[in-house]
Amino acid sequence: MDAGYTQQDVTEFARAITGWSVDPNAGGTDAFLFRPAAHEPGARRVFGKTYRQDGERQGIAILHDLAVHPATARHVSTKLVRHFVVDDPPPALVQRMARVWMDSAGDLPSVYRVLLDDPVAWQPGVRKFKTPDDFCLSALRACGLGAESDLALGLRLQAQLGQPVFQPRSPAGFGDVAADWGGPDALFKRVQAAQALADRLPDTGVTPLALGQAALGEALDAQTATALRRAESIQQGVALLLASPAFQWRA
Repeated sequence: MDAGYTQQDVTEFARAITGWSVDPNAGGTDAFLFRPAAHEPGARRVFGKTYRQDGERQGIAILHDLAVHPATARHVSTKLVRHFVVDDPPPALVQRMARVWMDSAGDLPSVYRVLLDDPVAWQPGVRKFKTPDDFCLSALRACGLGAESDLALGLRLQAQLGQPVFQPRSPAGFGDVAADWGGPDALFKRVQAAQALADRLPDTGVTPLALGQAALGEALDAQTATALRRAESIQQGVALLLASPAFQWRA
């Protein structure tokens, strides 16, 4: 986040949130626990501002200021556009979202509305390559597979595709651009995953073409549609559908 902060800012903020912990016996929003004995007292200086609050209030005060910092607005707006619209976020759209962020004091629904209302987000060529979790969830939904064993298989396949749930490779989290998930080995594994999911689909009389039309709508191209028509079984057709180039993209 190009905010001009220093290592001293990082260190001071870390000291401000000493004592912030988790209650292992609680769950959900009640899990947070402040441990006063673990908090390092004293004033903290972050981004040129001195914070003299006591205990838990000190970290909260810093977070409130960071939430409405211009760099935060730019950084999060960029990530929102990259995740929902396109790998290379248009600077003008990011700027508009960041401006609303600052004007609304960080009101996220107002920021989301700018994204949804912008014509850039709805251009025909704008699309995102599915991450493994996108792929597995959309495949399960397209096939109507919702049994517990199906979901368990989906989780295993997602891990095999490189995105185990809640286990990113680094603190930065999972990648969010096509280059992170579109390599040759990754695509081969998607073909294998497509076959594994298709093998679980019972022959209910629904044609692969009908499933393809329901799953892809206008994104179903002529070549894929022809392959689905020629499929010798529902399993073969669904495997072709899930492994098709059209299915790899999230509109």
